[in-house]
Amino acid sequence: MSKGLNRACARVAVCLPVKNTFSYTIPEEFEDIVSIGSRVLVPFGVRTVTGFVLELFQSIPEEGWKDIIDVPDSHPFFYHGQSALFEWIADYYLCPVGQVVRSALPAGLDVHSTRVFRLTGKGRRALEILGSEAPERPLLEWVRDHPGGG
Repeated sequence: MSKGLNRACARVAVCLPVKNTFSYTIPEEFEDIVSIGSRVLVPFGVRTVTGFVLELFQSIPEEGWKDIIDVPDSHPFFYHGQSALFEWIADYYLCPVGQVVRSALPAGLDVHSTRVFRLTGKGRRALEILGSEAPERPLLEWVRDHPGGG
């Protein structure tokens, strides 16, 4: 992560019994689809958890901020006014805002641990330079054509 550069960031409520919200940087590839109410997958300790974006802002990321890993949906699950309502409810009832959001939305939106894969920038560059007979090419093409392992 480049130090000193203003980046698109998000304040995220994770769907865990923790009081605080957490700031994450938004990778360039997701900047156009992340909005308030978006469901996101974020690193949290040693695992990946579901979270919901409560606020978007520009900032110079602080030490320890991590990138959003994935945005599984093309649409938000709630809008700005609802975000403020969820935070008010969490404050009034002294409960984690992520759990308020999870309770307000349909069941089954939490992500359960599964292994998925996606072609990285390094893999895309390798596809550009590898010859058609390279033994790695079919695997890289399959990963590119089937993101997530589908």
